[in-house]
Amino acid sequence: MTTNHPVDKTLRKGTISKEIIIENNVWLGANVTVTPGVVIGENSIIGAGSVVTKNIPKNVIAAGIPAKVIKEI
Repeated sequence: MTTNHPVDKTLRKGTISKEIIIENNVWLGANVTVTPGVVIGENSIIGAGSVVTKNIPKNVIAAGIPAKVIKEI
């Protein structure tokens, strides 16, 4: 789900949606959360239980809360 509520109280009458881009050959471990507007680069692996809040470059392993690059592959 990529829908969120605006922080500005004058805009709280609706929701904001942003796409998530998961490029080719990406592996997502079990129970991964990806927040709106994030791009996960080609050939990357996201560890189980991670929360991806920022873009992840291609060819890396990322994990954690928030997810951080831990190794290039």
